[in-house]
Formats: sequence, structure tokens, C-alpha cells
Amino acid sequence: MNRLEIFNAIESYLTHKINLLQQDITDLAADLAGDTKSSAGDKFETAREMSQQEISKLTQQVNEQKKWLSLTKSYATATNFVQVQAGCIVKTSMGNFVVGLPLGKIEELATYYCIGNTAPLAQVLLNKQVSDSLQFNGKTIAIAAIL
Repeated sequence: MNRLEIFNAIESYLTHKINLLQQDITDLAADLAGDTKSSAGDKFETAREMSQQEISKLTQQVNEQKKWLSLTKSYATATNFVQVQAGCIVKTSMGNFVVGLPLGKIEELATYYCIGNTAPLAQVLLNKQVSDSLQFNGKTIAIAAIL
């Protein structure tokens, strides 16, 4: 996969995730609007509050995913990396990593892992160059390419 294909796959993954979360919010809001006060009083209020909290939590997740999507779009256009930094793709002897997006393994990118800048591995990789070797968890890692 080339750089553009990798970032398109990440963008597609995030867009799909945002759509699913927004659908969950829509469904919860519809359920909430359809609820009518029952004679159970407190149980009704508790259920409404729990639904409101779930909507708030999902909204927060949507906002976070949108932040990662925006960052993905900005990273996709970056080029000519001399050293490892946020937004680059690093091919190493230990695996392939997209640095700067803490999304973990994405199924569409079977051989790439998305790691955040604060991940221990990212901290070791940052500012390294092609053909540099480094130690991580007792293993020697060689950087083969930076895209």
C-alpha cells in the first residue's frame, strides 16, 4: 500500500465509525422522545437520565473521532519525511506504524498499526531516521523506511 491508500483507509474507517456513533445517538434520542412518563416516576426519570448520559458520552466520542479524521486529512498531504514525526508511516523490522493517530490496528490495514505520539514505541521512534537502530523492550528495531 502506498501512503495515500493507507490514509484513505484510515479516513474511511473513521468516517464509518462516526456514522455508526451518530446513528446510535439518533436512535437514543428517538427513544428518549418517545418515552412518556409512567406511574413509576423515579424509574422513568432514572431511565431518561441514563439515556441523556449515554447520548453525551456518544457525542464526546463523535467529537474525538472527528478530531482524528481532521488530523488524518492533514497528515495525508504531508510528504518528504527525513525523520520520524507525527503523520509519517514508519516501516521497521518490528512492523509498520502510522505515527500520530492512536487508533490501534485497523482491519483494512492488516500490516499497519496506528500509534499515538505518546505511545512508548512512538516516543522511541520520534526523530529517528532511516537505517537508525534503536532498542525497545529489549529488542533491536531497525528503521527501513519513512513515508
